[in-house]
Amino acid sequence: MRTSIIALLMLIPWSGTAQNATSESLNILDAARDRMSRQNDAWYRTGEFLPIIQSQEILVAVNPKDEETWDVLIWMYQNVEMPDLQWTATRRFASANPSYIDAKYYEANFMFAKKLYAKIPALLEPLISQSPPPDPNAFRFLAHSYNRMGYYEDALRVWDVYIKIKPKDLQAIANRKGVAEKMKKQ
Repeated sequence: MRTSIIALLMLIPWSGTAQNATSESLNILDAARDRMSRQNDAWYRTGEFLPIIQSQEILVAVNPKDEETWDVLIWMYQNVEMPDLQWTATRRFASANPSYIDAKYYEANFMFAKKLYAKIPALLEPLISQSPPPDPNAFRFLAHSYNRMGYYEDALRVWDVYIKIKPKDLQAIANRKGVAEKMKKQ
């Protein structure tokens, strides 16, 4: 199955990315991706995670801009407990998508899960003032990281920026209040 999909993908005439492909090529790519997705579902149900990873690696090679495919690949590396490859995939995604505002999200998510809070501000701080703003989780990772490191003023600042963007986010408002209460106790 994998050999035939690889052969099919190699026949598609394009110069590196799906954006340069012809309409016919895109139809072939969509059909191959749909078939791979159905096969991945079958493998997932039977616990065969490594073929899913191989399939996703093919898809990111074909279209490195496809965030959904990267998301599945990164998640699958986590499922099979391969943190080195998971980390590498987060870095590859960011490298393949340098102008995408949420490109650093997967790295930050990885670091947050590993409790590497001190590394998160360098990734996310430059993004929170951009327009359009990054994913809400970028603000959450950053504010929670500052909070856990004891940098309460920075945590409040990040919550304030986020709450200006999403004033009805009740959890963010509660988180901000919790940080403010910690500051009062100091």
